[in-house]
Amino acid sequence: MRVPALSDQVVLVTGAARGIGLACARLLAGQGVRLLLNDLGCDEAGHGADPTLVEAVARELQRDGADVVADATDVTEDGAADALVSLAVTRLGRLDGLVSCAGVVERARFARTTAAQRAKAFAVGAEAPLALTRAAHPAMQRAGGGSVVVMAGTAGLQGQRRDLAAAMAQGALLGFVRTAALELRPDKVRVNAVVPTALTRQTAELPLFQSGRAKLTPEHVAPLVAHLLSDRAANVSGAILGVAGSRFFAHQASETDGYFGEGDEPLDLDVIAARWDDATR
Repeated sequence: MRVPALSDQVVLVTGAARGIGLACARLLAGQGVRLLLNDLGCDEAGHGADPTLVEAVARELQRDGADVVADATDVTEDGAADALVSLAVTRLGRLDGLVSCAGVVERARFARTTAAQRAKAFAVGAEAPLALTRAAHPAMQRAGGGSVVVMAGTAGLQGQRRDLAAAMAQGALLGFVRTAALELRPDKVRVNAVVPTALTRQTAELPLFQSGRAKLTPEHVAPLVAHLLSDRAANVSGAILGVAGSRFFAHQASETDGYFGEGDEPLDLDVIAARWDDATR
């Protein structure tokens, strides 16, 4: 069933040739969304390029009647974000939404993570969504508002062994989402993050998916993304939402009640040690 709040929107999806990006593209196309699909066609670590992957997805959706433009630009290149937004406006008339799914992973233990790995993770996982959002902002303003949805990772929330580079980049991305949501709210541009638990080529080696029993697919993620793009989520911005199979939920920061010392003087070290459990539970 089509949702009127989505039909005829123009949405840019990065990382659109595989995994969650592909699932989002298929669902959105079925909802009547006009799409600019971007995917470099690189491997999991960000090496190589194959433009035929995103072109094949575009042809598949076009055969089903969707209005789709394919692009294989590297989103980390200077000027790429502006060029993509310009392409969307030129070919499709405007820009209402951005779904940032492009990502890389090159796992290494803490002591072996290189500066090059960290730089790549930040370029794709944090700087590219920032550049795309900044480029999209004026076009979304002209369209009367818009929605940005970025894919984040659990590593940015709770850490993950052998994934330091991604954890650092994802932590930065979540800070970007909350800050951009505050600053762009007056312009009716919403910014939210989705933290998926799903089997993709980047997560296949994780223990959760080794048994083959977990039914956590990219197709489970796409409906939440579509909802965030729609007017039904007009009041949702700055949210960090999780999805795992048929369950979706919100990640929220919270404080304990804490311990209040007597008076206004700095706490004594012995008091901190004695009251640790009271303050942190």
